[in-house]
Amino acid sequence: MVKYNVGYGKPPGHTKFNPGQSGNPRGRPKGRLSTARLLEKHLDSKVTFNIGNKKKKMARREALILSIIGDAFKDNQKAKKHLLDLSLSLDVHLHAGKASAADPAQDKAVLDALLYSYGMKMGGLPANDPTAENEKPKSPAQTPKDGPK
Repeated sequence: MVKYNVGYGKPPGHTKFNPGQSGNPRGRPKGRLSTARLLEKHLDSKVTFNIGNKKKKMARREALILSIIGDAFKDNQKAKKHLLDLSLSLDVHLHAGKASAADPAQDKAVLDALLYSYGMKMGGLPANDPTAENEKPKSPAQTPKDGPK
């Protein structure tokens, strides 16, 4: 063994790693997948899915989306809301970099009408909920009259 001065950046010889030996011999197991990769792997695996009377082999991700769409059309309110939220978030994600000439008030009116048709209001309350605010304009007969006659 060659003698040299011990100091900053020059550890004693007996504490150095031997050639071929690592400082963390066990380390991270090789081939270990992160949770995101594991989820991606299983969502991309194939599964047999019934569409009508036919069996079709597709990715689990696609089967999951078809299942949510099917539940939404079977009048499952939670599936409808989830599908609407998913489509809106995808629209925002896909059009994030593009300038839009759409009017936000018009967008809100369309969303209100769509949610009302699903039986829901913007606050998440059902449209027929007595605690929900009634947003229909009052008729002239129901408004208080100005001043005495």
